[in-house]
Amino acid sequence: MEAKFSGAVKDVISLSRLEAIRIGNNFISPEHLVLGIIQQGENSAIKVLTGLNVPIQLIVKDLETSLPREMNPQDLHGSIPLTKQTEKALKITYLEEKLINSEIKLPIRQIDTLHLLLAILRDEDAATTKILKGFNITYDVLKDKALEFYRNNSQEEEISTIKNEPKEEVSPSENIITDSSSKEENASQLTSNEEENILEQSSVHLEFEIPDYLSDEEAIKLIKEGILLANSTYRGLGGSGLKVNDIRVTEPHFELIEN
Repeated sequence: MEAKFSGAVKDVISLSRLEAIRIGNNFISPEHLVLGIIQQGENSAIKVLTGLNVPIQLIVKDLETSLPREMNPQDLHGSIPLTKQTEKALKITYLEEKLINSEIKLPIRQIDTLHLLLAILRDEDAATTKILKGFNITYDVLKDKALEFYRNNSQEEEISTIKNEPKEEVSPSENIITDSSSKEENASQLTSNEEENILEQSSVHLEFEIPDYLSDEEAIKLIKEGILLANSTYRGLGGSGLKVNDIRVTEPHFELIEN
């Protein structure tokens, strides 16, 4: 049985769109995903970061400062495209869930916000990764704390906290961490079609290269161990530049081909 996005991760994807609008960006980058994680508030990633005494509001400030303010939020409507880095991070969440599950057999299989944050941190050259590294949050640090969290919270399931119909307003950054009722009041209107469009952008139906931050050796090791994804089709790994195609969020399927 393949893991699905948790309710909290779906919240984060929706909230990342709102963060892009609030800041005036016509794209959704990993920075917006992290802001979405913080905005969602009630999730495993925030619990782990809080346990590490990370200054959340300083992270918010640095993330916002790193993003250009190019457009008036009132001019941003409808679907907003994901950057390639964001697409990669969303794909790699499946890998992170498999890796965690290979070490700790959890009774609840879900892709949660910790998997998402780990996937973001895999890209060492990304601006988001460098910002978080400034607060001593690296992939290895988070991975260790994530394993500890899962051992102590094996029965915990992330759920959506956005229950009411969202309104067309976005909260200011200083109030980005709010209680459930505030989030419900401040979230923007997101139709089911818009959410499907956002989620669809994290599904790739085109051939793409495995991210540079995964070495051939690491990719081969993961594939041989059966960790990458179920239903993988192995056609040989002749040299570098491995590619995969036909990746769906709802029904993960990897097909490896030669260059």
